[in-house]
Amino acid sequence: MKNESSNLVSKTSFDTADFTLNQRLEAFRDLTKSLYHSSPQGHIEDFYVKAKSYMTGDLVFTHVTFSSINFERDIAKLQGEMQDFLVMEIQLKGCQTVLMNNTHTRMQSGFIYLRDWSYSYESDADEMEILSILIPRDRLKVSSSLNAHCPILSWSAEEASGQMLLTLWTTLFDKFSVITKSEAMQLSNAFIGFLDGLLDYHLQQQGRENSFDSICLYINARLHGEVTTTQLCEYFNISKSTVYRIFKDYGGVKKYILLARLRHCYLDLYHADASKDKIKDIFENWGFQEASSFSRAFKKTFNVMPTEVLKRNFSAALSDKLSHSSIDSRSYEDYKQFFLKATHDLS
Repeated sequence: MKNESSNLVSKTSFDTADFTLNQRLEAFRDLTKSLYHSSPQGHIEDFYVKAKSYMTGDLVFTHVTFSSINFERDIAKLQGEMQDFLVMEIQLKGCQTVLMNNTHTRMQSGFIYLRDWSYSYESDADEMEILSILIPRDRLKVSSSLNAHCPILSWSAEEASGQMLLTLWTTLFDKFSVITKSEAMQLSNAFIGFLDGLLDYHLQQQGRENSFDSICLYINARLHGEVTTTQLCEYFNISKSTVYRIFKDYGGVKKYILLARLRHCYLDLYHADASKDKIKDIFENWGFQEASSFSRAFKKTFNVMPTEVLKRNFSAALSDKLSHSSIDSRSYEDYKQFFLKATHDLS
């Protein structure tokens, strides 16, 4: 779908409702085959994807909803041009469990995530609604903080900084349809600057200040992996005694990290699907290694066992039966060309 004026922000959309039932999955797979493999969960007739995207400069902003689906980005997909970018997502609805570098991460609504797409992964996603931005690696200085040990950063949209980011993000997306390319470029660059400031760039510019809020931001973005006092000392250039003093009222930095991880485990267990989610995967996702020590700490903190929190919901079995047929859709071809140009320009 082309713009009526060359001065408008590049926009296109994709909707599986534009296709016959036996074309929908084929169209979506053809569109995204350079990025990942995909397999719907549940009944094939319930499969749907609806997306709207804007491209401003080297950034691609997308709003997408889709039914339950499994994604796999394997080693073959990491070759060539399609890996040198980051993806920021805010989950407005639903959740997905991502396995990346042998670490499970449960991405859920109410959180903002920044993922490094230079690593392979698998994910099982519920019915979801997502806002996402494809960002060239060199646009964010925080990309240096993403590595094989910690390929995903996250923070809560309930925090003041998260609320502000989400407000700017949604407002900008809504305005793309009525502003010019030059205005969109200016606002998008300002948005990326704000994002960089929220993450590590601001800390670097401020000499990595050792305030409590700054250290907590660093810790909370890395709860899925290893966080140690030594790391904090090296990153913020402070002594262990300073770390102990800052977290004294919280029982120490280890106690603070433990409680933060336990709170995330509780929320994940409460919203989990007992038919496919395992307690072991959830506690390992948040940095716990042994079931016995996790259960003791969980019981001591919440006065309830993890098994008592876990909900029992059963979903439809995986079904991926779709006959192949030709695709004949002008809007699809427009979106495909837009998508390929956007991802190519990110390389």
